[in-house]
Amino acid sequence: MSLMNYTTWVKEYKDGNFDVKVGYFPEDCHPRDCFDDTCYDTDEMARKIDTGYLDWFVARVQYLYDGIEMGSAYLGGNLYDDAEKAIEEGLSGYLEDMLDEARDEAQARALEMVERLKKDFLEEVA
Repeated sequence: MSLMNYTTWVKEYKDGNFDVKVGYFPEDCHPRDCFDDTCYDTDEMARKIDTGYLDWFVARVQYLYDGIEMGSAYLGGNLYDDAEKAIEEGLSGYLEDMLDEARDEAQARALEMVERLKKDFLEEVA
C-alpha cells in the first residue's frame, strides 16, 4: 500500500466547485537525499526524526470534483518541528504555489472532460 494512502489531512475547504484537501504523509527517503551532509548533520536529523523531535514529510494538495481528483501537487523533503503547524503557516511560502499548481491542473482537466463528454455523449445523440 502506498504511503499516500496514509495522508493526514490538515485542511479541507471549498474553492469554487472544487473540494480542496491539504495534508501530509511520511517521507520515505533519508534526509541525506535532500540535504547536503557537508552543511548539515543528516544523521542527527534522522535521529531526531526517528525519536519524534522533528517531522519529516511530503506535503500533499488535492483538488477534487465530486470525489474525483482533478488536480494535485506534492512537495517532499519537508523537515519541521510540527508538520500540521508548518502547513497551517504555509510551508515557508511553498503552499501557495502548490495550491496554484493543483488548481490550474484541476481547472484544465475539468475543461478537457467537458469537451470529451460533449463529444462522446452529445454527438452520439444528435
